[in-house]
Amino acid sequence: MGMSKKGLRKIVVEGDTYYWKFTEKVFISKNAEKNSILIVDFGYYDFWLYVNSRERPLDYEGVLVTPQFVRASILIALGQGWNKGKMELDYIEGVYQLKTNPLDIKYRDYRTWVNLDEAYYIVNYFGSLLTEEERLARTHLMYIVKLKSTDEYDSIEQYNRRKKWFLDRKLITEDESILKLLEQGDDFFIRKTAERIIQDYPYEIVLNRCPKCDYVARTPKAKQCRKCFYQWHDVVS
Repeated sequence: MGMSKKGLRKIVVEGDTYYWKFTEKVFISKNAEKNSILIVDFGYYDFWLYVNSRERPLDYEGVLVTPQFVRASILIALGQGWNKGKMELDYIEGVYQLKTNPLDIKYRDYRTWVNLDEAYYIVNYFGSLLTEEERLARTHLMYIVKLKSTDEYDSIEQYNRRKKWFLDRKLITEDESILKLLEQGDDFFIRKTAERIIQDYPYEIVLNRCPKCDYVARTPKAKQCRKCFYQWHDVVS
């Protein structure tokens, strides 16, 4: 498999090196895997080849192929199990789809795609950009764990007193509209909220990334990478 090295560009995603290029599609290969290739079809076609044809491909909203787009494509492919071998994705009208099974999985605009660690970072450290409902849901997630289950208490009365204490201080909620945000799980809520923040405030989100592998740090002031353990304490911010 593999691909020609002519005209390749380098990109590092979560500590791994990839090489990519694009013509009518984007071709991505993992450095350590000679037999790995990811192909992303973003709807491009040469208009002049079809200028006199009635059977021209559909007109799609154009996408600018940038390192950001390539990085998002790699993250999505990795999330679908791509490590080596061949995988093909379509990116049409702001939606990613697996070419082999287009009804199986879809993603939103690549510009809002984040991995789970990035999503938690954004929700935790850009709290001022949360809506009131998102803020209440996040607080509920934090404190419902501390309430624990009824099995942890000597009696149901003791549990109810503790629960009322949390409710009175608005640390947890019984509001159905808030709980509905969490019905698909903690991680789903965090990722969806982070993507919404990026979409609404694209120029206000700056992540503290490792200078070596580009992975997001644990906190805005962290100086050691959680993934590759590189340290940059001597670097002046």
